[in-house]
Amino acid sequence: PCSDLPPYKCDPRLRIKLSYESYYYTNSGDKLKNIPTKQDIDEIKTNVNDLGSKFDHLKSENEFLKSEIKQLRDEKEKDHHQIMYLQDYVKRNNVVFKGIPSNKSLECAVKECCKDNLKLSKEINILSTKKLYEREEKIGVIAEFSSVEIVKEIFQSTKNLAGTKIILERDISSDKQKDKRAFLWLKKRILDVNKDHRILVRNDKMKIKEN
Repeated sequence: PCSDLPPYKCDPRLRIKLSYESYYYTNSGDKLKNIPTKQDIDEIKTNVNDLGSKFDHLKSENEFLKSEIKQLRDEKEKDHHQIMYLQDYVKRNNVVFKGIPSNKSLECAVKECCKDNLKLSKEINILSTKKLYEREEKIGVIAEFSSVEIVKEIFQSTKNLAGTKIILERDISSDKQKDKRAFLWLKKRILDVNKDHRILVRNDKMKIKEN
């Protein structure tokens, strides 16, 4: 009989209430276990601050490395320009002869061109010669002369080469040679479009005039 049992077992409504309260407190306790404590929050703050400090350090290190790389690039570019300058300086007494006859020694061929084609009256002193190519009994030669004055006189006399297939050029650095090839390519493209221009490419410079 119900009278022999505790009240909470006799009243169904009371049993439901007790069951709900038991479930609520049991589950609330589990949920409370997942709520971070003050110690947990402080630890998280410490970790975030550590990460911030590490990030600032990496950022500063990255800026330093960028500055170092830029400085190295600038120094490399400066060194490269210095090397090109020295190349041009060393080659200042050199002249490239293209299309001269190949039936004599290199030095004799150059001297003959200077005397017969360039009409130079004085004796010139050649320090060294180097063959660039030989085809159809014509050669290309780099000749090193004893002074810059002789080189200037040679180029001032190039008007006497009109009507011949002989070409004289300066012996320039590799950078200027690249520029010259680019200008020669550009010259051809311009003349393909409009032939009413007179285009002169000399060493690493190009001049354009209208006819």
